[in-house]
Amino acid sequence: MELNTDVSQAGSSIQSLSFQSDSTQRALSYKDADATFNLTTDLSAPGTLGSKSQQAQALSAYEKQLDGAGSRGHANKAQLALFKSAFHALNSDYGSNEAKTSGIQQTITVSAEDKARSYLSGLADFTASFKQADVASNPYKSEENDSFSYDFSQTTQASTDSRGDLSKLVQNTRASLKASYHESLLPGEKLDLKGLKSSQNYTYHVISEETTTQTALEFKKGNLASVETSRATHNAEYVQTYVAARLTDEKRTPFDKEETKKVNLLADNISLKSTNPLNLK
Repeated sequence: MELNTDVSQAGSSIQSLSFQSDSTQRALSYKDADATFNLTTDLSAPGTLGSKSQQAQALSAYEKQLDGAGSRGHANKAQLALFKSAFHALNSDYGSNEAKTSGIQQTITVSAEDKARSYLSGLADFTASFKQADVASNPYKSEENDSFSYDFSQTTQASTDSRGDLSKLVQNTRASLKASYHESLLPGEKLDLKGLKSSQNYTYHVISEETTTQTALEFKKGNLASVETSRATHNAEYVQTYVAARLTDEKRTPFDKEETKKVNLLADNISLKSTNPLNLK
């Protein structure tokens, strides 16, 4: 399935939309005067998909992540809401792997495959990027733009041993926020920047955030041997304070954190040797 639309005015495009979907991928691109966003979803590895409830939890977490980034970076709420809706649509209703039920009392059987998948997000791999059009909101200093961009993605890679058995499964995620905005010196007061020095009373914020996570599943002799999770965060905010167009203060606040956790699971005897082995394809 493919859909392309382009709305033009006076010979110039003012809104465009492109959507493609088949059994292996989905892709959507959108652009108007205020924002641009691009989304892709890789459907070529259904074996890594989680249950519907797991997928719903992951989508909810990503949407909260977007809301948090939008709040910190002063994003346009209407444009970000449109992007969130598109992300939810592209990453929903593409199948799941549910735990099997059996017996009169509907006993739930958690298989080796289900156990392995439970450590992943449950979602198909994806890329997503959102960027607002820069706004020069300060006539006195045109180089100071209000801007917002957010990119995040997930990739999953599998490795096999010399016998062709699954030896490692690694899922990586990345999120990056770049934003800048003006703010009044008085909380709650509307900022009204003009070409006059007397109007130049504000703080100018430049934000850079990047977070990466990795979940690595290691298998030995067909058993899930260990799960290692790591997370790295590198953030910085640069704030300049102006009073009557004079720079009175500037401050840079960095934040860096890295953590790793590894759990040995061999004692659980979780085996992937079953009638339906975990298959990334």
